[in-house]
Amino acid sequence: MIAMMMASVMFDTVSLKDYDCQGLFMSAKQKPDFYERFMAEANGRRARALKLHAAGKTYAEIGSELGVSKQRAFDLVQRAKLDASGGLPSS
Repeated sequence: MIAMMMASVMFDTVSLKDYDCQGLFMSAKQKPDFYERFMAEANGRRARALKLHAAGKTYAEIGSELGVSKQRAFDLVQRAKLDASGGLPSS
């Protein structure tokens, strides 16, 4: 549980079912594909949240579909928008 809370602080929250919790603390050299798999899943979740938002879904609906809270859905959409803008805040 602590590892999952730390993971949500360190990275976007993703399902850790496929990841060894110890892997969170291994260097990329020790477990080279862990970071890439973890980030691909996080990026996919943000992209999916943004696509649902663009389709007119509410944050509550997005959260329900992704299995996260309304606030987390909002955060995912905002992060995806930030990523899409190259890191510049949207007006």
